[in-house]
Amino acid sequence: MATVKIVPFGVSDMRVMDVQERYVSIIPHVWRNLLMVEQSMVGPWSWTMWSVHGRALCACGILSDGGAWAFLSPHIRPHLLAATRRTHLELQGHLLEKGPVYAEVDRTHLQALRWVKLLGFRHDAGERWVFD
Repeated sequence: MATVKIVPFGVSDMRVMDVQERYVSIIPHVWRNLLMVEQSMVGPWSWTMWSVHGRALCACGILSDGGAWAFLSPHIRPHLLAATRRTHLELQGHLLEKGPVYAEVDRTHLQALRWVKLLGFRHDAGERWVFD
C-alpha cells in the first residue's frame, strides 16, 4: 500500500501539480487570480496530498461559504481510497463545526459524480450536491 503525506494547501502546490486533462484550461485563470485564490482557497479546511516521491496527488478544500473544491492529479488512482477517506473526514469535521458543504459538479464528469456520491453528498438540484 502506498503511503501519502497530507499538508495544509498552499497556492504554490498548484504550480507543481499535474491536473486532469479536462481542467488544464483552468490553471492559467488560477495564476492570473492568485490573490483571489490565496484569500478563498487557502485556509483551515484546505489540504494537499503528496506521494512519498514528492508528487502532488490532489488538492482539496472547503471555501468560507461551504463550497467544496478539488483538483485531482491523473496520478491519484492508486491513492484514491486514501484521498476519499481524508476528504470524508474533512467533510464530517466541517459539518460538525461550521455546517453543510455543497459542491457544483459537472454532470458530464462521470468520475466526479461517482466521487461525490461515494463521499456521501446527496443531489440537491441541477449540478449542486450537498453534504449535510
